[in-house]
Amino acid sequence: MSIRRVPHLVRFGLVGGLCAFLQLGVLDTLVRLGWNASAANLTALLALTQANFFLSRSVTWVERITFAEENVSLRGKMLRFNGMVAVSLLVNQLTFEIAATHTHYLPAAALGILVAGAINYIGSDKLVFVAVGQGANVASARRRRSDASAAEGLTDQATLFVRKVIDTMRYPLVDRRGPSVDVVIPVYNEADQLERSVTTLRHFLIEHASTWRWRIVIADNASVDQTLEIARMLAERWPGEVAVVHLDEK
Repeated sequence: MSIRRVPHLVRFGLVGGLCAFLQLGVLDTLVRLGWNASAANLTALLALTQANFFLSRSVTWVERITFAEENVSLRGKMLRFNGMVAVSLLVNQLTFEIAATHTHYLPAAALGILVAGAINYIGSDKLVFVAVGQGANVASARRRRSDASAAEGLTDQATLFVRKVIDTMRYPLVDRRGPSVDVVIPVYNEADQLERSVTTLRHFLIEHASTWRWRIVIADNASVDQTLEIARMLAERWPGEVAVVHLDEK
């Protein structure tokens, strides 16, 4: 069966699913290597963006390429694609940052991928891989090349905007090289308060100690309620930022 007979949405889903799987794999690997989850998510997204472009060009929108490539350069299409990705990147990262405060970083990243995917499908269909009829003339070709040049300028502006937003995010993507400190929280039967307390403390450290190498250590003093389970859940949610120490006896 020819790939051209498969609906665009199905092809988009297959390509996007593959890239999403690879992106999550890169994200998880970087986090396990000690990266900040936000920085790891951004790096994984950037790394898979160009792979997504070439897969989209050769699989999802392959039938739109043959004649169109005579009129619109590969560079022009990549500029349009990356301009679109700059917008979806911002949406992806903001979605990830919001979701990551409520769940594990992998589901948060998956949600960001889904939201950005919707933007990418519409943008690819309407802006990047636009069908060009066989009767296109020279004037049409010149107009499309002019659009590509305009897209280059928009891409530059979008890139600067995204960088500015990321630089001012609540969760800064910086390499902490300042003093190192462990904030120890001794707890006993604090299941009702622990998650809220740790979340509040984490936000405070992010805002006021962004250049420090800090870690929140939950010291469980043989609790008999769900304190230890909640502490371990928080450590899994924020690896490298939250750790757990457990005593079997008081």
